[in-house]
Amino acid sequence: MAIGLTSLDVPKKTFTISNAGAADASRYRCRVNAIYYDEGAAQEYYISAYSTVFGTAYAKRTALANLTAAATTIGLQQGIQADIEVYSGNSGHSAAPSGHVTFIVTGTDYEYRQTKPLEM
Repeated sequence: MAIGLTSLDVPKKTFTISNAGAADASRYRCRVNAIYYDEGAAQEYYISAYSTVFGTAYAKRTALANLTAAATTIGLQQGIQADIEVYSGNSGHSAAPSGHVTFIVTGTDYEYRQTKPLEM
């Protein structure tokens, strides 16, 4: 059985592990699985190919925030207007954080949560 293999030209040599932590800094390989059907032998073959080993380094961004909150009245209802500005605390880093922020208001016998997406 002869199988033609093709080398993939991958221009981007950066791999990202989402939601990583310090425990994820290690050595990894990429695996590609394929199912090959040989018509002459009438059989399926399961083939795995692996990349060379590459290491990862864990880097943490420190997020800083400015929170402002003030009592407000809208119509006849009183409430709280809260705004948050989130930015990187790392020098030389200007990429905007992404994701969501959750505002939590707690009292003696209640808790209110509101999750909002971060906007640029």
